[in-house]
Amino acid sequence: NMEILDSLGSFNSYVREKDFSKYTLTAYNADISWFFQTFSLNNSKEVYNLSSEEIKSKILSCNLKSTTLYRRACGINSFIKFLEKKEGLQNLPRIFLPKMQEDSKIPIYISKEKYLALRKNPPRKSISRDTAILDLMYGSGLVASTLSDLKFKNIDLQKKKIKNLEGYTIDIPLTEESIESLNSYLSQHKSEKEIFFLNRGGDKITTRSFRKIISEYGENLGIKNLSPSSLHWSFFINCRDSGLSLEESMPLMGHSDKKSSKIRIRNYLDKRYNLIKEAESRKSESSNILAVSELSQKFK
Repeated sequence: NMEILDSLGSFNSYVREKDFSKYTLTAYNADISWFFQTFSLNNSKEVYNLSSEEIKSKILSCNLKSTTLYRRACGINSFIKFLEKKEGLQNLPRIFLPKMQEDSKIPIYISKEKYLALRKNPPRKSISRDTAILDLMYGSGLVASTLSDLKFKNIDLQKKKIKNLEGYTIDIPLTEESIESLNSYLSQHKSEKEIFFLNRGGDKITTRSFRKIISEYGENLGIKNLSPSSLHWSFFINCRDSGLSLEESMPLMGHSDKKSSKIRIRNYLDKRYNLIKEAESRKSESSNILAVSELSQKFK
């Protein structure tokens, strides 16, 4: 149906303006195609004939994970919102599903050897900026949101530290790897803007883009599910392994609230410990789990 294809094409352009990832766009296209096929819609205006409960019932009848069902509802709602905003249709049905979160995956641990291998095997040619990002996440524990707002004035290469970060109570030391990659980035990057890391368009990098950069490093070395959280928590494990106490590690992680920080850290260690025990019961040979099993035992 050409009318439906036109609507999907316009919707894709609308979504791209929202800076959705290509994976979200692909998933939303599949969800909206399912929507039109399931209800045998010939054009966008026929959405008027549907009720919210009818759409919701069809979504929930799908044999899919709860998180996928929630995403499908979000995709269809985004399309309906687009129809109202761009095509002038009003009072269309909306689907309300509670956010159904499955148990979150535990960020994988990256050893120093794997980290150095990541540095030596960048996924793209222009590497100075991305290597600096990798180094600051692994070597200083900085999260994507902090790096997105990082400014030139925060970086003191002479004193080998990052200072005056929002949410941090102390200055964060820089590793030798970070100093090397930051100097390389600065030698190639000239900007009058105060934000340190910029994309090709000259704007600050979004947290989604940071996740994409780190994921590409992992995929290039065959490491699945590598994320900024993986590097952040690897930094924490390394802090503890170096002999720092929990109280000494928390400020380096940007955790100013000790009570909530201890809960987050305990949840992380409990999940990792349970994963290790489960793997041991299956006689797993997973090198990633074995690499941190001794550390996790110490934190129990």
